[in-house]
Amino acid sequence: MPNWCYTSYVIEGYKEELQSLYEKLCSLDNLPEPRDLTSFGKLGLDNVVELFGGDPEQIDCRGELNDTPQLAVVLTFDTMTAWSELNEVWNLVMNRYKTLKYYYRAEEGGSYYYVTNDADGKYFGRYLVDELRGEPEYYNTVEVLLSDISERTGATLTSWEMMEAELERYNEAHEDDPLFVHEFHIVKDQAAGTNSSAVF
Repeated sequence: MPNWCYTSYVIEGYKEELQSLYEKLCSLDNLPEPRDLTSFGKLGLDNVVELFGGDPEQIDCRGELNDTPQLAVVLTFDTMTAWSELNEVWNLVMNRYKTLKYYYRAEEGGSYYYVTNDADGKYFGRYLVDELRGEPEYYNTVEVLLSDISERTGATLTSWEMMEAELERYNEAHEDDPLFVHEFHIVKDQAAGTNSSAVF
């Protein structure tokens, strides 16, 4: 049984191409229910790979879309996948379009795996504050993060090192509701979708 990685994606590009991709991903809902009980169902990434002409036996696609994508100025969706983000799937998709590119933020807490390719914080914050009883919160800057942790703990914090020491003290005193801070590491494995042989 794998640890599940939860990844949020934002895809940007020309409106017509975003609409095309949105419609293709939504078409997965029209597939018949799979007979294989081990399948991820209609929204399985294996179906995405096949939809865009790939071979699920050759591309790591163990996972699924969490829900139908949402389209506004950009296209957004979330996935649940085994161990880490499965960008090989989305690289295949991006190569079918001329203007689309994706940004993502991936979280797999069991292995302390937190990564993003959004180096400038255009769509995703760099820091995560996680607590057992509340919703996770994301921050773009260390200054805003320190301000939040200062407010939560009652301590005046001006550096990452001070925050780490304070969180250790705070969590010892609040074992039932500890606070955890994670930094998303920047990776550079994003496909820009500039393939001149795009077919859609």
